[in-house]
Amino acid sequence: SLRQTLKMETTDSAKYFTTFKLFKYYGLDNVDSALNYIDQCLLIARKNNYKINEADCLQDKGFELTRLGKYAGSFESFQEAFKIAEDSTNENKALKLDNKFSFHQNRLDVLGWAHYQFATIGGFTNSTDQQMFQFRKTLQLAEAVGDNVLAGLAISGIGDIYKGRNELDSALTSYQKAEQINQRTSFEN
Repeated sequence: SLRQTLKMETTDSAKYFTTFKLFKYYGLDNVDSALNYIDQCLLIARKNNYKINEADCLQDKGFELTRLGKYAGSFESFQEAFKIAEDSTNENKALKLDNKFSFHQNRLDVLGWAHYQFATIGGFTNSTDQQMFQFRKTLQLAEAVGDNVLAGLAISGIGDIYKGRNELDSALTSYQKAEQINQRTSFEN
């Protein structure tokens, strides 16, 4: 099991990746466990000055905190994540899982995911204009780095906003674009 693997890990990088996998595993079913594991990842990232991983953990933590109704803590986590990920001097301060992205692209991708997560929870304003801004920022960043999964999710989010506004032609166009991206992405993987 992953918990047994975690006990045997000796390096901080291995502990970080295993703990992050545990966070992902518990993320949808057990918020308390997910928060515990993302907090452990956050400690490792901060200890080793992995600033981009810290930002990634903070945006994940922000999302999980909203699920518990802890909006002030969530908002603080997102704001800190944005601040870190927007700072280009933090680019090389990252522990990367793979070489899919350069350090620059990795930072922008983490920033894109932070904007996406923030948009999905309503940006704390319940303003569709604010959500639209966040989804468009997500799309811009996803396209800049070539993250088709994130781009597809952002376009779907834009479609949802159009649907909610009863702008059905725009919603349909967005959903069709998202579907094209998702089909293309599934063939690439």
